[in-house]
Amino acid sequence: MAAAAYRDRIGFDLAYFTLRQDEARLATLDKTIGDSEHYAVAATQAFAAAAEHLQTTEDNIVDLRLQRERLAQRIATQKRAMAARPRASAKLPVELLREVFVWATRFDVGYSDTIGSLHVSASLHELKARTRIPFVLASVSRHWRTVALRSPALWSFLGVKGPSSTREVRTLRALFTTLCEWSRARPLDIFLPWDYIKADVPSTLDVSPFLSLLAGQSHRWRTFKFSMPDQAVSADILNALRGPTPLLENVELRGPTCIGASRHWRDTDVPPMEYLPSSGKLRRFCSRYNHGLFIAEVGLQPGGLVHLREMELYAQSASQSWMWRALKAAPNLETLDIFFHSEDHPTTTLRRHLETIDITRLRSLALGQAAIGFFTAAAQVVRLPVLEKLELSWSRAYIRAFMSDFMPRHASTLIELKVSGAWDSLAVCQLTDGLRSLRNLRRLRLETSELSDSLFNALALPPHGASDNWLLPQLEEFKIRSCKAPSSCAAALVDFVRMRSYLQAQNLDHCPPSRLRVVIVEGWGGFGWTKAAHRAQVRTLLGMPQPDSPDIDQEEDSIFVGAA
Repeated sequence: MAAAAYRDRIGFDLAYFTLRQDEARLATLDKTIGDSEHYAVAATQAFAAAAEHLQTTEDNIVDLRLQRERLAQRIATQKRAMAARPRASAKLPVELLREVFVWATRFDVGYSDTIGSLHVSASLHELKARTRIPFVLASVSRHWRTVALRSPALWSFLGVKGPSSTREVRTLRALFTTLCEWSRARPLDIFLPWDYIKADVPSTLDVSPFLSLLAGQSHRWRTFKFSMPDQAVSADILNALRGPTPLLENVELRGPTCIGASRHWRDTDVPPMEYLPSSGKLRRFCSRYNHGLFIAEVGLQPGGLVHLREMELYAQSASQSWMWRALKAAPNLETLDIFFHSEDHPTTTLRRHLETIDITRLRSLALGQAAIGFFTAAAQVVRLPVLEKLELSWSRAYIRAFMSDFMPRHASTLIELKVSGAWDSLAVCQLTDGLRSLRNLRRLRLETSELSDSLFNALALPPHGASDNWLLPQLEEFKIRSCKAPSSCAAALVDFVRMRSYLQAQNLDHCPPSRLRVVIVEGWGGFGWTKAAHRAQVRTLLGMPQPDSPDIDQEEDSIFVGAA
C-alpha cells in the first residue's frame, strides 16, 4: 500500500515538472514569435523604404546622365566655336593689352597732386598681391607672357613681409633680382613693412644678403618704405641713403623700438646729417626712431626741396640751424610732423636768422616736446597763412610761451586742435589761455593720462561772467580721451554742454548760437560715466533721441551725435 502511494507521488511530481517545463518553453516560443514578427514588420518597412530610395536614386541617375550629356554637348560646341576663330586676346593690339596689364597692376603710391596725403596705408595682403599680379598675368599664355615681359612698369614694385628663415632670404634675393631685370631702368617702389613688434624677422636671421642687393639699386628708388627690426638695420642701406638717390620721391624709415637702439645707428662715424644729399624730387620724407636720419645740408639749399609736401621727423635731438634751413628749402610743405626730445636753446640760433619764411601751403602741423620750442621762438618769422590743423604733445618747458606767442598769430585759420599730455591745474590754465584766441576752432581733441573736471569748468564758464568771451564759440566737435577720470568729470561734461545751450537760449546779441553737435568720450572706464542720467542729459542737450529699450542705456556710450 505504501509502495503504491509512493509511486503515485513520484508520477505526479514528474508530470508537474514536465508541465512547468512545457509552459516555460511555450512562453519562450511566444516571445520569439513576437520578436520575429516585429523584425519581419521592420524588415518589410525597411525593404519598402530601400526600394523607394532605390527607385528615386535610379531616377536621379537618369536625370544626371541627361544633364551630363547636354553639358558635354555644350562644351563640345564651345570648343568647336573657339577653335574656329582666334582668341579674343590675340585680336587686341599689343599696346592696348599692355595698358590693360598696367591698369591691372596699378597701385596708388601717392604721387598725384590731387591726393591730400602721400601716406600709403595698404595692408600687407595688398602689397603682396600687387607684387604677385605680374607673375600671374605672365602665366596665362605665351602671348600674355611676351607682352608682360616687354612691359617694365609691371615689374617695378616690391612689397613683401619680413623673411623668417634663410631660405626665405634667398627667395627674396631671387625675386628682387628678377624684378630688377624685367623692370629694366624703371623707377622702383619698395615696401618692406617688417613688423618688429610681432618679431616677423627672427633676431638671429642674417638678412644682409637681401638688403645689400636692395642698396645696390638705390639710384632707381622712387618709393622706399622700410620698417626696420633692430637686426635688419643695415649698414648697406644707410650707405645707400648717403649716396645719390635722384629718383626718390617718397622715403619712410621707421627704426627699432628704442631711439638709437641699433648699433648700426650708434656706432657709425658718419655725421647723422649726411643723408639724402641728392634727392631733388623728394615729395615725402619720414624718419621715425632713428639715431638721426636727416636730410644732408647740401640738399637744404633755398628751394632745394621745392617738391616736398610732407615731412615727418621723430628723433632724439635736432639742430635749430638744420630746422631753419629745412623750412627755407621746402616752401611748399603741406604737412609737417616734428618730435624732438631735446635741442639747442631756441633763441641763440634764431637770433641769427631774421629773414621771414612763408610756407603758404602748410595746413597741418604736429609738434612734440622740444619742437614746440622751435616754433615758439620762430613765431614772428615763420608765417603759416593757411594753417588749419595743429597737434601738440605737451611740453611744460615751452607750452606757456607757445600758447601766448604762436597761437594768437594763427587763431583766424585754425579749425582743428589736438593736445595730448599730462595736465595739472596749471596746465589747464595755460591751455585755456591759449584757447581763448581760437574763435574759429571747430574740432577739439584732448588726450591725457588723468583728467580733471577743472578743464570742463574752464570750457563751460565765461571768465568773470563775460558771456561774449566764452571759449571756442564755433566748436562743433569735442573729443576727449583719458585713462583715468574722477566721477565728477561726467557731471562737469554735462555742465559744459548745458552751458552752451543756456547761452544760446539767452538770445544774447554778442553770444553766437552753440554749434556743438558731436561729443566723443573714450577711455573713462567706470569713473562715473556709466550713469544713465549723465548720458540721457547729453542726448537731450544735443537733440538726440533717447533709446527705446532700457537695456540699451546700460551700455557705456562713447559717441554722441546731435541733430544737424
